[in-house]
Amino acid sequence: MSCDVDFGASGAPVFNMENGNPLIVSVVSAMAEVQGRKVALGMSLAEPLQVVLAKLKETEGPFQKVEPAAQRIILQGPLDHTGAKFVRP
Repeated sequence: MSCDVDFGASGAPVFNMENGNPLIVSVVSAMAEVQGRKVALGMSLAEPLQVVLAKLKETEGPFQKVEPAAQRIILQGPLDHTGAKFVRP
């Protein structure tokens, strides 16, 4: 790709505008030089992304919603105004 990238750009999305809509078409993987010209390396995401989206649709996906288990401590006495108290689960 002809994108100008620098260290730390790996994983950044590469967009292509189609009919005024931005589409992610690749992810920056590395920097390189080809015939004295800086380039960015990546891969097409069209097919791999479709596979991932299909798997997510047929299952609940890799992410499960977890309800937080919070507890509140109320102290009685001279230390009840000192702020937040934390309890390990």
